[in-house]
Amino acid sequence: MQELKNLNEYYQRIAKTISSQLQLETPNHDVTTGTSREFVWLHLFEKIIPKKFKIARSVFIIDSYGEVSAEVDIAIFDEEYTPYVFNYGEMQFIPIEAVAAVVQSKSRSMKKDILDNVTAWAQTIYKLKPVLNACARTHHGFLDTAKITRSQSQTSTRPIFILCTLHSLKTEERNDDISSVPELKRNFDFILHLDKEQQFQFVADEKKSFAKWYEELNHYDLKRYNSEYKKLANLSPINFANTNEKFKQCAEKDNIEERKLKDLKIYNKKSNKEAESNDENPLLTFMFQFNQLLMIINNPMFFPHQAYVNMFNDAIKKKEKGVCETNGSIKR
Repeated sequence: MQELKNLNEYYQRIAKTISSQLQLETPNHDVTTGTSREFVWLHLFEKIIPKKFKIARSVFIIDSYGEVSAEVDIAIFDEEYTPYVFNYGEMQFIPIEAVAAVVQSKSRSMKKDILDNVTAWAQTIYKLKPVLNACARTHHGFLDTAKITRSQSQTSTRPIFILCTLHSLKTEERNDDISSVPELKRNFDFILHLDKEQQFQFVADEKKSFAKWYEELNHYDLKRYNSEYKKLANLSPINFANTNEKFKQCAEKDNIEERKLKDLKIYNKKSNKEAESNDENPLLTFMFQFNQLLMIINNPMFFPHQAYVNMFNDAIKKKEKGVCETNGSIKR
């Protein structure tokens, strides 16, 4: 047990080190300071997530509809099964199907314009749509996801959203918790920050059930697919549970409706019942909670090669059509 106590204290020391590193500033060089802090956060994620994931800075995320996100400070994604759409030097375009988590790094300020900017940034990623149009060999044989009719564990994944900031989460106008601001809670699953004592803390929706997390991360907002909605809804086990008694029995047996992130807390005291929120080991708790959500996503959706091929061909046709129309107008 002494070894476990030492590990607990080790994570407390790491949290203090992170806090100290984040507070380093380069006078009159905000960009340099911001970049330095991004690397602090990046090194944290390198320490706590499985090696199956790749971590990259300053990337763009793309879908097969041709939509591209705003620049992502840190992306955590699959590199084993999913090809890059474009990867040259420092410029990387990563398919949305591969992305497990996205991180936005902000400094101390949390004024309204910053909050609006953070919300707008998140929306450029939320709007990206994975598609079911892949061919792959599985343990059952050959799979064509465009033609499947049985229930699927994933129909439309979305990344886990993380906001990292030095802000204490106390607004400048009022002495209340900024984590209650609806935009932040709606757009970010975790908010990592420093408290008033400049110690590492985080905010998350710890009361949401694993079943709800599963639905959000693997079957996100199917209605946005318009004409495809009915098909995707029928493939989702969430909807399937209404008609599939076996699935309902499994869900009840696995107890996924009752399990929540709040159960994954590490306390510094011997008894959880005795512990208060300030007795929590926040970094160790975050590690377990974040990795639990990564495991709920687990593997990326099969990459839809045909969908991205169609995207490129359509773009080429539109460009050629535009050139022809331009040339025609010149002749006239």
